[in-house]
Amino acid sequence: MRRFLVALALVQHVPNSPVTAVVKIAPVAKPAGECPGTQIASICGDGQCQQERSTHLPSRGQCCWGGRGAGDVPIPLQSCNAASSLTCPSTPSSAFCQAENTCVNTCGGAWCPDEQQRPSSLSENEDTCPADCVTALVKSYNRLLACTGVTSLHFPTSVDSVLPLVQTPQLGNAASSEVKLKAIGKKGSVSQAICTDGMAISTENLNTIYGLESFEGETVVKVDAGVVMADLIAYLKVKEKALGYGLQGYDGATVAGAIATGSHGSSPKHSAVLASAVVSIELINGAGKRATYSKETTPTSTFKSLTVNAGLLGIVLTVRLAVRPEFNLDVNVTELDDTWLSDPLAQVSACDFAQMHWFPSTRKVIKVCGVETHSEAEAGARNMLLQPAPTAFTGQETIEPAMYNSLFQGGVCDRKVAAQLELERQQLLFQTYLMSGGTYVNTAIGSSSDMLTCPADPNVSYVRNIDLEVAIPQSKIAEALALAKQYLQHLFNASVWQIGVFLRFTKIEGTSWLANTAAGGMFKEGEVAMYFEMPITEPVAFTTEWSDWHIQPYKELMIQLIRKLGGRLHLGKNTAWAFDEQRAARNLGNNLVEFQKSVDELDMGGVFHNSFAAQLGLKQNQGYASGDVHLVGLDGGKFDVKGKHNKVYNLLSTESLTVNARFKYSSFVLPPSDARSLVVKSVHGSFLSAAYIAVRLQSGSDIQISYSGSTPFVASMQVKHGFETKQQLLQMPSSIQFENIHVTLTKASPVALTYEDGVWNISVYAATHRLQDGSIDKHINVKIALMKGGPDSRVVPHGLIGQSYLNYQFANTVVGGKLDEYVPDGNGEFTTSAQGEGAIQGTIDDYEIQGGDYSSKFRFSRFGMEEDLSSQQFPRSADMKGIAHAVGDVLEGDVEQPSK
Repeated sequence: MRRFLVALALVQHVPNSPVTAVVKIAPVAKPAGECPGTQIASICGDGQCQQERSTHLPSRGQCCWGGRGAGDVPIPLQSCNAASSLTCPSTPSSAFCQAENTCVNTCGGAWCPDEQQRPSSLSENEDTCPADCVTALVKSYNRLLACTGVTSLHFPTSVDSVLPLVQTPQLGNAASSEVKLKAIGKKGSVSQAICTDGMAISTENLNTIYGLESFEGETVVKVDAGVVMADLIAYLKVKEKALGYGLQGYDGATVAGAIATGSHGSSPKHSAVLASAVVSIELINGAGKRATYSKETTPTSTFKSLTVNAGLLGIVLTVRLAVRPEFNLDVNVTELDDTWLSDPLAQVSACDFAQMHWFPSTRKVIKVCGVETHSEAEAGARNMLLQPAPTAFTGQETIEPAMYNSLFQGGVCDRKVAAQLELERQQLLFQTYLMSGGTYVNTAIGSSSDMLTCPADPNVSYVRNIDLEVAIPQSKIAEALALAKQYLQHLFNASVWQIGVFLRFTKIEGTSWLANTAAGGMFKEGEVAMYFEMPITEPVAFTTEWSDWHIQPYKELMIQLIRKLGGRLHLGKNTAWAFDEQRAARNLGNNLVEFQKSVDELDMGGVFHNSFAAQLGLKQNQGYASGDVHLVGLDGGKFDVKGKHNKVYNLLSTESLTVNARFKYSSFVLPPSDARSLVVKSVHGSFLSAAYIAVRLQSGSDIQISYSGSTPFVASMQVKHGFETKQQLLQMPSSIQFENIHVTLTKASPVALTYEDGVWNISVYAATHRLQDGSIDKHINVKIALMKGGPDSRVVPHGLIGQSYLNYQFANTVVGGKLDEYVPDGNGEFTTSAQGEGAIQGTIDDYEIQGGDYSSKFRFSRFGMEEDLSSQQFPRSADMKGIAHAVGDVLEGDVEQPSK
């Protein structure tokens, strides 16, 4: 511990080692001045946004109050900086303690130190500590990822209650309308895989273990989606059964979450991907149907999509997993020089269970090798990699959770400090990896459940940790490690101190499409793949310059592993830039194409599509436009458009179809289910009030259709042929066919007007929002879906949404534009201003319709064109794959039935 403190006290201006590698890249210069974030590192991540901490702390000599836990037992505080005097309402913040011992026994209080002993600059805000200060209903386990698009979070109590929940009219009939859905478990992912722009369904209460059974000729265990792996492992151990080598080292994930993200254990001889054990999976798909898919009865390609599904095919309810008899492992932990990394597979070829921890700065490797044995398990034998973290990292029996981030912030501020941290961690990890009989050992015999997994220290949620993990095919393993040495040791002199660079292995299988070691391309079935993982610290309050300097060694290495060596990413780890690199490199290859087919089959409506799907390169085939006004292009790109009051703008323009919408300004309030309503009292924005569709048929007839949110149960249609015009009102329910087009007005929470012509499917939904004065107003949401096959035309579509067709169909890119951020002023009000900047060609004025509501005249109109425009320069579009959708800020209440 003394060496930690000495290292943290070192001045950060330490020159890097000379570059000796042949890699040609210019290291980012270390910024001058004091490293930011050191003062708030100890409090950022505790879940409390302490924006004006000095006003909340009691004066010196007063009590700093904590709270009470189970049984009303006071929660002790380690220091005055761990909580404020306001967190214990039963005790006045001005109450003095006569002595320290009276303070600590009252409401979990701690004695406040002298003023000069407290750290300064402790103010947290959305910039310095988004983990605590960004409001969101769903955040990752370590709060580093905030899913701000989640509008409501629900906790069904049984699998039978999930389907009625997502189909209630109040929730927008999510399985058949534009509402988005996402199932979440323990939120152990730091990728966008756990996010959505709509409803989140927690599986927290779906935790039944139904038991062992015989299914399709295999012994399986059937469980609810939300069962935590630790509970399932314990249950199977009692039954003398095991799941094999697919167990993660961390046992806190849910079964469905671990399967969906391709989570894995490590074995160079056996399957180490949990999803490979799936025999059946029950879910609610995009059509709102509850169905069970099994390995024997489901087409192979579809089942391979359902195993590692990234949460993009439905809400998983139950899973059956194949089990085997419990077995014991004889595990040995040894220390090697990192020269042995030249051939890691040779090092682990005799191991059933194998993993390595490479500490690049220390130049040491901790090798863990387990062999199956019939010998009895030793009492208390178990893997201690993640438990207890304080002892294993600092050598102390107890440590405040905040100390993690203080130590780690010192490491990200100074690479010499980082090297010292890495040295300490490497030595202590080697000494404390295994336990047997209450003593730390280097060799032990234990059950597979105890040796393959480790219960995480409860303080793990405080650690600001990002895992960068890429799978490397067998043919590129040696090259990958040589490249890693060049970057980390020679070029950047970088350290990886938490658990080192984590190297694990698995047999490559064809049991899924999206697992990062799934067979396909350079990943040859039957060979061994290596997982290359760098757990790195996310800094607190870093400026762009400091962040660029800190991340460069790891980011540059990851980019090369992806671009040059075909590396594939773990779905539940990594960051947006890494997935962007993978998508551009097309490393998922035909596997992504096959998974896309399952998306089109099981979620054609895009209910489960999210920004993560776009990052992978998946297309949604539809899009939306609604409300305040949020748009999503066919390429998946998001952007906002306020428009001008009472003006009509074009959303889609083709050679024979025009879709326009009227924008209407409105001052409204967000519904209580929207987390933003906690800070935003009112919004001055806009909604779509009416839609106008004009189409020219092959016969020469023109059809015009209008639909207004103010009269949701009636639509107007007129058919023009030559000099003859026929007017017609459509009243719900209605269905009319004209040549190749089909128009319906049907009930859909509450009403939807639908237009189909074999190429485009346009749906207009009625919705409501609450005005600032408390009254209810009406608006519409528009969905533009590209049907299978796409347009057979020489004219490329345009319009606010239509222009994204090129990115969607050909470029495989996601381009977003300006978004309104909903940051209130001093009165709690927010005024929207985005006009599609960065996502559209020209300006918003170029899309304003000239003439009547059905007119096709605007700057980029395609109506009536016949020439080939595909080779011309076209605009970039917005930021979400395959769906174009402009949706309003709120969907609240039902539209009233018309009076009779």
